[in-house]
Amino acid sequence: MPGECRLADDKRPPEGEAVTGVCQANSSPFGCFTRVENGRAAATLCVD
Repeated sequence: MPGECRLADDKRPPEGEAVTGVCQANSSPFGCFTRVENGRAAATLCVD
């Protein structure tokens, strides 16, 4: 089952900036990532 849409590279753009994301291959919540919501960067999160 695919996970959420996340930023396609390691950059951390300002929240709200227009970006292109990709769907995760799985639904693992761990690591540092920037979610993409409606084509815009959401907050960057790090989950251990």
